[in-house]
Amino acid sequence: MKEPKKNTSLLMIGLCIVGLFFIKNVQAACPAKAYLQPPASINLDPTLPIGSVIGTTTMSFPTTTYSSWSCTGTSAGTITTKWAGIGTAQNNLFPTQMPGVAYRVSFSGGAWFGLFGAAYFTLSDTSNYAGGTTGLSGAVLKFEFIKTAPITSTGAIPAQDMVDYTENSRVMVKIILNGPIPVIPINTTCNTSTPVVTVPLDTVTASDFSQVGDTAKDKPFSIKLSCPTSMNIALSFNGDVINSSQAVFKNTDSATGSSVGIQILKDGNPVPNGSGNFINIGQVSDEVTMDFIARYYALISSVQIGNVTAIANASIVYN
Repeated sequence: MKEPKKNTSLLMIGLCIVGLFFIKNVQAACPAKAYLQPPASINLDPTLPIGSVIGTTTMSFPTTTYSSWSCTGTSAGTITTKWAGIGTAQNNLFPTQMPGVAYRVSFSGGAWFGLFGAAYFTLSDTSNYAGGTTGLSGAVLKFEFIKTAPITSTGAIPAQDMVDYTENSRVMVKIILNGPIPVIPINTTCNTSTPVVTVPLDTVTASDFSQVGDTAKDKPFSIKLSCPTSMNIALSFNGDVINSSQAVFKNTDSATGSSVGIQILKDGNPVPNGSGNFINIGQVSDEVTMDFIARYYALISSVQIGNVTAIANASIVYN
């Protein structure tokens, strides 16, 4: 086994995984071993669907000569090479010892990539071999961690064997995770201190309305949001809307429902409402208060006497 002339590692950040993998040492005897330094943590968005990639990293081997990172002892003749993760794979996913997290491996560069492409392990090939050394010159391995079940509490992927490379069932190269990887669910949604906002409008007389579109008794109200990290958000209004362009929500009172509705304004304009329409709030990294106006809106020229009640829903949209 020859020591590599240089040794580099690359980190590709996928979501919130940080840290890097590196070759700690190599051994002359087979199997040659590469130890992978665990990343500091995987900060996981719990809302990601099952099957999502929660972290990606690559590991590179030197590109000097074919035998620059190698294991001696393979005999000449027909050999079957095999690259595999550890454990029983399901749909190319190999288990970790943390419930809800699996991993998959592929090549993303080097001669092995030329042979197998970007297909996921397990990979095998049978060919004639002249004997000598088994090398990994220029090989680039890509590791992806996959969410396989809901994860709602902090855990860790413990140290474990990650990859075996075999020739005729003999393990020639072993890649080992050299320590635990903490997996930490994070809160990635905004919260509100005002989940229900009651807006009591002042009493109005029927004589205040003389035509369709007349309004009365503006009443300010606010919606407060708090976001744990910097997020680009918007607000969408929906509900039983009877005049979308004017953002007039239906009055549910049986006596006055056909004659008066409730209009909601933002900065003097009817709020966007319905599917695909929203108020762009922009980047929020702490707390934000949004101010609105609610008021009566005449649907006919001669309104009825009675109570007025309307319900509008406001939803946070994450961009």
